[in-house]
Amino acid sequence: MSITQVPPQSTSPADKPGAATAWWRRPWILPLAAIAAAALVYSWSTYITFDPRIATAALPPEYPLKYPILIAHITFGTIAVTTVVLQVWPWLHRRHPRVHRWIGRVYLVGGVAPSAGLAAVLLPMIAEPPWFAWASRVALEVLWVATTVVGVVAVRRGNVKVHRWLMLCSFALTMDAFSSRLLKVALLPLYPDVIGPTAYMTIVGLGGWLANLVLVLAWLVWTSRRRRPAALDPAV
Repeated sequence: MSITQVPPQSTSPADKPGAATAWWRRPWILPLAAIAAAALVYSWSTYITFDPRIATAALPPEYPLKYPILIAHITFGTIAVTTVVLQVWPWLHRRHPRVHRWIGRVYLVGGVAPSAGLAAVLLPMIAEPPWFAWASRVALEVLWVATTVVGVVAVRRGNVKVHRWLMLCSFALTMDAFSSRLLKVALLPLYPDVIGPTAYMTIVGLGGWLANLVLVLAWLVWTSRRRRPAALDPAV
């Protein structure tokens, strides 16, 4: 009778299921941080000019508080973008879960909620926007708050999977700060000869956050299908 030897199992922490991957093995985290920083630099250099005539050209003059509201909206949006990049960093929430929880509170209370609320105040001040573009921004703010709040409620009830899905959707909506501006620059050569003002504003208002959301949901579905066969494998 032959004896089949079982190969010794590795004791390296990196080989253990669920072991945290070193931060430098996540090659996407630094480009993501750079993208967020670029979006913030653009927003601040464009709107925080301390010249309301330049920064609020699209807002009618009968709203004297439009510029302070715009500054506050961008400030809270900056907090949201900064904290959400930290929140999707796997190394941080695995090695420092308490820090992850506190940053999540700041993301919701100091970023998403006030920024979305101020955006709702600013939307009626925009001079004659296309109704569909206006509606797309309303949908963005509602989904942004809803995914974040329900995601927080889910993890407090112990549903980590739903929390992960919803908070990644919230991340996708937050990154509209970058994708909408990228889309605006990409379509600028076609404006106004090929794409008129109404279509231009509609595509920019809807396309940025919707593309982010579709990509994140597609990635979540793909990764969940990859993990399912691995979970059924006795060797894992």
